[in-house]
Amino acid sequence: MKRTFFFLAIASVIVSCDKIEKPYKVEKIVINGIDTPAFPDLENVMQKYLFEDYTGHLCTNCPEGAEILKNLKTTMGDTLIVMAVHAGVDGMVKPNPAEQGCSHGYTADYRTLAGNEYANMFSINANPLGMLNRKTIAGQRVLGRQDWAAAVNNIPRTAPTIGIQIIPQCSNNTAYIFVKSTLLADVSSALRLCVVLVENDIVSPQKNGNNSIGLIPNICDYQHNHMLRASISPIWGDVLDISQANDTTIKVYALLFAGKHWKRENCHIITYIYDDDTQEILQVEEVGGF
Repeated sequence: MKRTFFFLAIASVIVSCDKIEKPYKVEKIVINGIDTPAFPDLENVMQKYLFEDYTGHLCTNCPEGAEILKNLKTTMGDTLIVMAVHAGVDGMVKPNPAEQGCSHGYTADYRTLAGNEYANMFSINANPLGMLNRKTIAGQRVLGRQDWAAAVNNIPRTAPTIGIQIIPQCSNNTAYIFVKSTLLADVSSALRLCVVLVENDIVSPQKNGNNSIGLIPNICDYQHNHMLRASISPIWGDVLDISQANDTTIKVYALLFAGKHWKRENCHIITYIYDDDTQEILQVEEVGGF
């Protein structure tokens, strides 16, 4: 039996939650002139993996970690999605204008409320550290950079249990993000959906202690990519009230760009669904297009 649910969230707060009764049809709504889009049929769903890179601009080993992930992403393609979270050790992530090496200092503050909560939850006590779908691998959930390649290369490739579709619709300085989640198999776990904003091509100083990757210490024009900018959903996500194969749910979020220094053309949306009991991420998708 197929069940469909529809949810609306504005400014990351759910304002309505309606179960759609038979014949399980999603009704279109209009938000500030934006229609709910028609999602295409879900086909050829691939299992994808989120790698959380806990990094910092004053972390000398973090460029090496970023290079490892760049190489892994070249191999894995779109099935590996990277999110760079500036959180962990205060001395690695906080602004420090007096730090030597670049004339304008390390003045940027790339910390986020979401990143700080993630770091506290998963005991990120060094940089760089990483998690792959928040899975426990060889007894460890949080991995040092020396273990990242093996974790990604050896993770079991399983059939996905969930499909995620994301359609952003823009109106002036607001992006309305429609997310459709579809179960491909029965799931007994409680599920949560998270939606975050990341940005690429951010140029600012970065400490570096490893010349072997072709970089030099104190990179004043370092290019930061996949940087977590904000959680669009509540930080720990919204509950998905679906459990049977072919159940679907649509949620809508509004993201305001007015007053933000993000470059819209460099921004992407990452959406992931996780098991609320184990914290393991079951599926993830990423789209750009602002």
